[in-house]
Amino acid sequence: MAESDSGEKTLDASEQRLKQARDEGDVAVSREGSVAGVYLAVLLGTVLVAGTAMREIGNLMLPLLDQPDFTLVGSEQGMASAGRAAILAITLVLAPFFGMLMAGALLPYIFQNAVAVSSKRIMPKLSHLSPRSGFKRMFSQRALVEFGKSLTKMIAVGIACWLIAKPLYTNSVGLVSADFSVLPELMKNSLTAILLVTTLVAVVIAGIDVPYQHWAYRRRIRMSVQDMRDEMRSNEGDPHVKMRQRKLRRQRFMNRMMLEVPTATVIITNPTHFAIALRYERGKDPAPIVVAKGADLIAQKIREIAFNNQVAIIENPPLARALYKTVEIGEVIPQEYFELAAKIISLVWSQSGRQPPVAKSL
Repeated sequence: MAESDSGEKTLDASEQRLKQARDEGDVAVSREGSVAGVYLAVLLGTVLVAGTAMREIGNLMLPLLDQPDFTLVGSEQGMASAGRAAILAITLVLAPFFGMLMAGALLPYIFQNAVAVSSKRIMPKLSHLSPRSGFKRMFSQRALVEFGKSLTKMIAVGIACWLIAKPLYTNSVGLVSADFSVLPELMKNSLTAILLVTTLVAVVIAGIDVPYQHWAYRRRIRMSVQDMRDEMRSNEGDPHVKMRQRKLRRQRFMNRMMLEVPTATVIITNPTHFAIALRYERGKDPAPIVVAKGADLIAQKIREIAFNNQVAIIENPPLARALYKTVEIGEVIPQEYFELAAKIISLVWSQSGRQPPVAKSL
């Protein structure tokens, strides 16, 4: 039961998981937002720019339609002039709309924080060649939701356009005898009405789809308890590995410390629980230095090495306990213990007959 629970993805994604997904190009994004942005850009362009553009087009193109024989001169210069007029008309229409379309398509992605560049998204995947995987993608929940959105949008936009276009079609017979000058404004109003309804439909769909896509994304990249444990191990290190590393460090430290015991001048004990190895070399050390210390089994090991290397062992429980608690390995002993340590070292030096050391009590 515990194993199944640890494999179920019920936890919200961590910041590291979100960053990893973003680095792979997997972000929460609603394409309907971009579609609505494009429709809105076209609508704004039609309202703000189309009137001026249509009038300019009318001023440039209507003479060609009303009096083509008079306007178009059958010469190379006349044809070039007509071509320049047509290009200018197209530029007036397309340039503002192109800028608005670019903004309408890109800004929704920026607002959704969905701009991410990753080479993994364009790398070929062998799983895409599998028919079984293809059927799974075609009939997955995500694909069905996308199909439902597209169908709903197509039906809604179709109905809206039909409701707007039907009156225009009914009244189109009367436009045959109308003046050409009214056509640009009529086209603008008709296009604005169709775009307004279409944009409203797209905005409503985007308003529903954007929060849904972000909710579905968060749900899709959820983590299991095991995923969270693995992430913590990768960040902080495997506890078992860290324990082994600490053990190895302690062992190396212990080995180095034991190598210093033969260089000690004297070993202070209490007599069994603590052992402190002091070194003092005149002209080299400013004061006695603790080169090794330990309790219980380590203290016993220090005494054994000292005995085998003929290092003097002196029992002084108060001094041994004090140095064990207050001085770290490699440090000089505190000044308040100088006098007592000096007496012990002087005793050791006076017995420099170097016979096998015997524990003494001061």
